[in-house]
Amino acid sequence: MDSKDKMILEISSVVETLYLKIASLQAIVDELCQSTGNCDYIKTAHTDLIPKKEVENGIDLNTLCEKE
Repeated sequence: MDSKDKMILEISSVVETLYLKIASLQAIVDELCQSTGNCDYIKTAHTDLIPKKEVENGIDLNTLCEKE
């Protein structure tokens, strides 16, 4: 395996790990939202934790509490 293929494999592995962690964190936020019944507060706190640039670039906070 050449260095280019190895680098691609390493990057793919990191991206997959990050995706799984983000999905896990999203599930925790969703559970917190539903269990407290205070989705607006949770959404506001979550928004305050994310840098504005990331919100503008596509993090969708409206996925929180879709089941309510």
